[in-house]
Amino acid sequence: MQSRNHTPIKNIVLGMTVSFCVLLSSCTAFKKVTRKEAHVSAYEQICPIKGKVISGFGYRDNRNHTGSDIKLQNGDTVKAAFCGRVTMASSYSGYGNLVILKHANNIITYYAHLSKCLVEVGDSVVAGDFVGLGGRTGRASTDHLHFEVRYNNIPRNPEDFFDFVSGTVRIPFLAYSPAKESKK
Repeated sequence: MQSRNHTPIKNIVLGMTVSFCVLLSSCTAFKKVTRKEAHVSAYEQICPIKGKVISGFGYRDNRNHTGSDIKLQNGDTVKAAFCGRVTMASSYSGYGNLVILKHANNIITYYAHLSKCLVEVGDSVVAGDFVGLGGRTGRASTDHLHFEVRYNNIPRNPEDFFDFVSGTVRIPFLAYSPAKESKK
């Protein structure tokens, strides 16, 4: 019997490679959600909606606002920012109709206050797929998209990643690595 020369590092790399390949294959699969293009790179990153930020990330009224609110019109199409998998697509408390996508690099995105979810739990999406229609559901005083980016489940400022006014990307998500907090 031949001995296998696998070190723990090789096993970790092999496991990460297999996981990444599964993610890539799920991102390029054809599905029922309307797409602009049939083949999109798994590395693609797209601004989910172009519009004015009407409420930014951070503390307001003595509570933490964990995303950015972007003005839109009822029925405007909201796009997936990154390639990923749908983990929630339903009404949820103050978020109203909410789509949550899980992405590579421990990133999760939230798309809230939608008038309609266009995806279902388990669907694979690529950047640019339509995930919902803009609206005013849940705790919302006007039509807008509440958009969150979470890294390791910690809310991050979406405006670090996107310029919503111009509809452009600021930081590629695969390059994102927050500064390490100092321990005192």
